[in-house]
Amino acid sequence: MGNLFTNPLRQLDSNARHATEVFRREVAGYQVLERDVRSRTEALEYSVWLRRRTVEPGVTRLPEVDDWLRDIGRTLSRGPDLVATPDRYYQHDMDRTRTATALNVHARTLDHRLRRAQELTGIHPGSTRGVRVLSVVVTRSPARG
Repeated sequence: MGNLFTNPLRQLDSNARHATEVFRREVAGYQVLERDVRSRTEALEYSVWLRRRTVEPGVTRLPEVDDWLRDIGRTLSRGPDLVATPDRYYQHDMDRTRTATALNVHARTLDHRLRRAQELTGIHPGSTRGVRVLSVVVTRSPARG
């Protein structure tokens, strides 16, 4: 009677060991994949951080551009929080609700500040040009919030 169950039990044990080994390999693969995705995300974040900081040295080599950006910064610094507002706006991916919350103001106040920045500089903060120019301006500005 013992032999009747011995072979099926061995087979069951072998199948369980095989399934456990396959599962262990898959989990290890997922961990490697997760680490790889995390390292790619960190690399992307670092490249964005680096790009934001390396624009300034390139720009300062062109005196005309440097003066123009400095003038925009001075113009924005005359208004209340007009440097901090675009900075936070870009930090929050131009999401009005999150930006207003971060600045502790109403969304209409945020809209007013962005409109005022546009009136003073002639550059719309939400346009491609506005994002590029004003990002550099607020990164360079000592009045940053």
